[in-house]
Amino acid sequence: VDGGDGDDDGATAAAAAAQGGGDFDDDDDGMAGSSSAATAKTTTKKKQQPDHAADNSASSSEGEDEDEATKQIRRQTQKELSQLRSDVSAAREAQLRKEQKEEEAKRKEEQLRLELLGDAGASGKRKRSDEVGYRDSDEGDGASSSSSEEEEEEEYGRKNRSDIISGPTIKKKRIDHPTNYGNDRATAASQPGSLIANLSGTATPIHDFSKKLGMSPASLDGSVLYPFPDQPPEPWKPPTDPSDFTDRCLELELPDFDYPLLRGPHSHDLRHSSASSFTGNNTLAIKFHAPSSSSRFSLNLTLPHPLHRSYDRILFHFNPRQFQKGGQLVINDKQNTMWGNAINVPLSTMPLMFGKVACTLVVQIGEEGFDVFLEGVHCARLEHRWDWGVLKEILEEGEKKKVGRGSLMLQLPSSDDYGNPENWMVYRVWWGRKKSMAGDLEGVV
Repeated sequence: VDGGDGDDDGATAAAAAAQGGGDFDDDDDGMAGSSSAATAKTTTKKKQQPDHAADNSASSSEGEDEDEATKQIRRQTQKELSQLRSDVSAAREAQLRKEQKEEEAKRKEEQLRLELLGDAGASGKRKRSDEVGYRDSDEGDGASSSSSEEEEEEEYGRKNRSDIISGPTIKKKRIDHPTNYGNDRATAASQPGSLIANLSGTATPIHDFSKKLGMSPASLDGSVLYPFPDQPPEPWKPPTDPSDFTDRCLELELPDFDYPLLRGPHSHDLRHSSASSFTGNNTLAIKFHAPSSSSRFSLNLTLPHPLHRSYDRILFHFNPRQFQKGGQLVINDKQNTMWGNAINVPLSTMPLMFGKVACTLVVQIGEEGFDVFLEGVHCARLEHRWDWGVLKEILEEGEKKKVGRGSLMLQLPSSDDYGNPENWMVYRVWWGRKKSMAGDLEGVV
């Protein structure tokens, strides 16, 4: 029995030991599980750390991108500011050059005016000439002069020797420029003309027409309408601040005109007429100067006052425009406030008008129309556009009112239709009769 017990106890002990051993193994397993979990967490943390580094790297990259974008914007802004400064500087330089050109043009214009009128240093020249004349008279009477007077002159010369710059004293002869060259042809011919004429000997003065044209004040086939005989021979200039195109404009009546010339070559009333049947005036000549800074100027040939109705009826309009479409001459007509179809002639095909010292414009009225000559070159023709029946009624109306008999009107406007001032200078206007200057019309617009 004890042995059985012993065996049982042994078995029990073995079972307990087995159970205990099992428990021991389970504990080991639990500890192993805990260790595995800790290891897994550590591994997870280690795995997560690169993700945070990647995030930090991405954030850093985004910051760098933002910095690069900011730098790009800053560089673009600086570039735009630099371009703006460059544009402003260029605009200032352009404005300065423009002002310098305007000042130079004004200076040349003023010098030209002084040369024309003989005003430059006139009083000083006269004073020096008087002194020279006084010295000349003293030299002529030297035989009768006393020694004391000679000593006084020598003393005067010693005192003023310091004022002499260099060289010996030059005696100048007094030159009296004619002040009214339009009235006395003999006096004007005997006296020296402008500075250009003195230099060349045969050059035409800027205020006069070429002798080849035969338009002198004493010509038998016409007369000088401007300058006026009773006024100083100053050139006419439009005002710089006109209220409209008629404000202080120049208006000249052109007398002794044959109205039938305006009928045109295709009129039935002209079938029995010939060129020799017209004996009235037909040629207008203008000597003028247009500064290089001038943008435009114009003239109008109209019916006489008041038949032109405030220049709503214009037979012939002449208008050079230097800066429009590369420079062009516009000729046109105007019937009852409505302008006709303009004829545009490039200025590049014509003799120089702007910036030249003086130019001669001739407009001849013939059976075909209005022929334009610049410096002797036939540049354009405006055919007669007015219906003769309408013109005849207007002229008959004037005949009843006894106004505008056998005459036209020349108007030099002060501005264009929009109030922009004209810019030119008119030296002389001639009106008379001349043989037709028109020849071959090849190349004539």
